[in-house]
Amino acid sequence: MGRIDEARRRIDELDSRIVELLEERLELCRRVGEEKRRAGMGLRDEAREAEVLARLPHRWRPLYRMVIEECLREQARGG
Repeated sequence: MGRIDEARRRIDELDSRIVELLEERLELCRRVGEEKRRAGMGLRDEAREAEVLARLPHRWRPLYRMVIEECLREQARGG
């Protein structure tokens, strides 16, 4: 079980790092949302979303669509 436990420990570490990065991303999205509001722009930028998704391997695109939607919800809340 040592190898399994070690792999799981490493997965837990990676999950923590991923969450930290997602929180950092969300904070940047908040800032972008504030700037969009000041400029009188809409929150959704489909061209930008397509650009972000196009850079990703196909397997991660559904996950990133959820990330983008959460960022948009946060921007809509004014956060």
